[in-house]
Amino acid sequence: MIISTLPRNAFHDIKEYMKSCDYFMDAAYPNSLMSKEAKKYNCTIIPGEEWLVNQALASFKIFTEKIFHIQLKMTRINGF
Repeated sequence: MIISTLPRNAFHDIKEYMKSCDYFMDAAYPNSLMSKEAKKYNCTIIPGEEWLVNQALASFKIFTEKIFHIQLKMTRINGF
């Protein structure tokens, strides 16, 4: 897994890591240069919007001990 917190238009050459990448989490949105590069290596992209929503759901559960049910088209991560 690679986690990128670079700004949307930033790029850093990490080809050596991309070759073994299964998941690429990108804090920037929408569609950063790094996500576009990760797609070339068939990494599963977890976009910033999805990351943010799922982080919020996990935080809600921690703070309230309740599960907030939400169904969004972009959500692929389950368990919260």
